[in-house]
Amino acid sequence: MDDDAILPPDLLWHSVAPWNKSAYGIQTEMVVASLASAGYRIDLSVLLATSGPLDVGGHRVWPADDLSGRALRRNADAVFGAGQAGRAVVFTDVERLGTDPWGSIDVALWVPVGFDPVPPSYVERLAAGGARVLAMSRWGQEALAACDVPSTYIPHGVDRTVFRPPTAEERARGRESYGVPSDAFVAGMVAVNNEWPANRKNIPEAIMAFAELRRERTDAVLLLHMDTSTDMGGIDVGHLIEGLGLPRGSVVATHPNHYRLGRSTEEMARTYWALDVLLAPSAAEGFGLPVIEAQACGVPVIVSDFSVQPELVGAGWVVGGQRRWAPWERSWCFTPDVREIRDALVEAHAHGPGSRPAAVEMAARYDHDAIVRDRWLPFIESWIGQPVQK
Repeated sequence: MDDDAILPPDLLWHSVAPWNKSAYGIQTEMVVASLASAGYRIDLSVLLATSGPLDVGGHRVWPADDLSGRALRRNADAVFGAGQAGRAVVFTDVERLGTDPWGSIDVALWVPVGFDPVPPSYVERLAAGGARVLAMSRWGQEALAACDVPSTYIPHGVDRTVFRPPTAEERARGRESYGVPSDAFVAGMVAVNNEWPANRKNIPEAIMAFAELRRERTDAVLLLHMDTSTDMGGIDVGHLIEGLGLPRGSVVATHPNHYRLGRSTEEMARTYWALDVLLAPSAAEGFGLPVIEAQACGVPVIVSDFSVQPELVGAGWVVGGQRRWAPWERSWCFTPDVREIRDALVEAHAHGPGSRPAAVEMAARYDHDAIVRDRWLPFIESWIGQPVQK
């Protein structure tokens, strides 16, 4: 690669790699590709244990050992020149930023806010260095405004050409891939199991509610797309299932190798196609991409009445509960009421299979192409200007 012949990019994108199958990786891949199609030159600064830069998909990829301000500054020096000004979108959790300054880099922080109120450490970091702040939700934007942190609203987006209601044949194939009977009632969880005892996804509460349903509805099956072991710092889901006395065959899970390697968007759509309802009653969410992906597939959702979650529901249930103190954030999160989740599952069971039009209509508000057109491009153009070459 002849670095001397390469112009500095318009933008450095600092996040996880676009081939990572987390929400961060999915959104990075989609947004960067769309901005590049609009004519902007973009380099990537990503978590990667190798030397670089690499050339991936027409973008220079600069490895970072973490997503701190220090790592951003180091890669920005390589991209724009030591001490030179440049622009960067930073897309990560606030905690990962650390306290290191990013110097002369003009930064836009696209960060999740899910605790109420916004934790003091978040406010301090978001206000540092004069960075622009991008809010993923209307709720987050209002919570930031209450702390005198102005922001621009840009939510996550979903590819509705992939995530869409299935045909009867596609629904059957989705169930067949998990060994689920065609006439079963299938509740699903698509969640990372890596934060115990923080319990941000409320996995025990959700599975407890399913166990109550299963005692009354023996055709119910729980489909888990998560790491069910403790390898990622979560709970042992197998022990939980045993402790609840759930019978063999009532719970199925994505094969561990498939989960850890990551499933493509097409494979994830097939997972949603197998479901009758998505269980996602989280303790706190900065956005909650599976809630929109599921609804784009016509699947109703069950979420907690906290943070952004009610904002995303077109078809489904918003369950109550109580706040719980999150000492590591000096703020509050949420524990849903197990009985309310169970009641929502009973209603979902009674509704029967079939796409929910209201779910699809809600997901349409988060269509990726529309968000790029109406949110990303106006923001980037006001910040950077029109691309030099299209």
